[in-house]
Amino acid sequence: MREIPAWFGLTAVESADREVVVIGCPFEGGDAYRKGSSEGPAAIRAWAKTSQAVTEDGNFIEGLRVIDAGDVSSADDSSEGRWAALGAAAANVLQQHPEAFLLSLGGDHGVTPPLAAAVREARGDLGFLILDAHPDAFDIYDGDPLAHACVLPRLWDRGGYDPDTSCLVGVRSYASEEIDTLQEFGLVVSAQRWEGEGSVMLADDILRVTGGRPLYVSLDIDVLDPACAPATGYPVAGGPNTRRVLELLRAVWRRQPVVGMDLVEVAPAIEPSGITESAAAHICLQVLGHIARQDSALSA
Repeated sequence: MREIPAWFGLTAVESADREVVVIGCPFEGGDAYRKGSSEGPAAIRAWAKTSQAVTEDGNFIEGLRVIDAGDVSSADDSSEGRWAALGAAAANVLQQHPEAFLLSLGGDHGVTPPLAAAVREARGDLGFLILDAHPDAFDIYDGDPLAHACVLPRLWDRGGYDPDTSCLVGVRSYASEEIDTLQEFGLVVSAQRWEGEGSVMLADDILRVTGGRPLYVSLDIDVLDPACAPATGYPVAGGPNTRRVLELLRAVWRRQPVVGMDLVEVAPAIEPSGITESAAAHICLQVLGHIARQDSALSA
């Protein structure tokens, strides 16, 4: 196989107008139904060496350099220890690279709140977009308020994000404890509604609800239908295919700035074909293309 440098060859770029810093977040709580998301960052990185930096519409990604800052570690195995380590790592990256886009790889979804909080602290008022089959809106899950199922409440009460400018897209599996919290979102779009209305109309709704603010995006790979992403802890049938997710991300990037993103819950050992991590890497490749041409896309 042809040897391609890391991140589609973009780590070999010596200087560029834009920088993306990647951090791996191989943290996983003990409450997952199917475990293995701690192996996600390494698997996605491996697949990111199988393609060159050319987007799916045939355009070279130019003017962009990727810096892989490695994996975050913590000597404290507690949820609070994880929060502190992730927040400090993200803040350090954004201090060293103040104009960079932060792309983080999970790990379970519990990594998102401290990462998103650090990006908001560095960049100011942000809207939030989460693509997920589940609301992740428990206040406490299995005794842990920082578990992977408590993402939104922690973003709001500890991360500084506003429920009114928070958007949940692709949801199709609910717990009774989460139903009331769904009323607090600015926008909740089920997978069924997404399929019916399409990605362009949905991106318009996200723009309206978030007031055009810069966005932080969190993508749980289980938003995809299990046919496209079987290697994840909580797969749920009836989700969008990879094309639909790519369409939405493209439409969002064409409408408003995006300043940070995480991609979580890839658990490669669950299903050995590589379908899930290859989909994750392909999504990352298209995202890098959007970042490279974000200014021109917004002015189009």
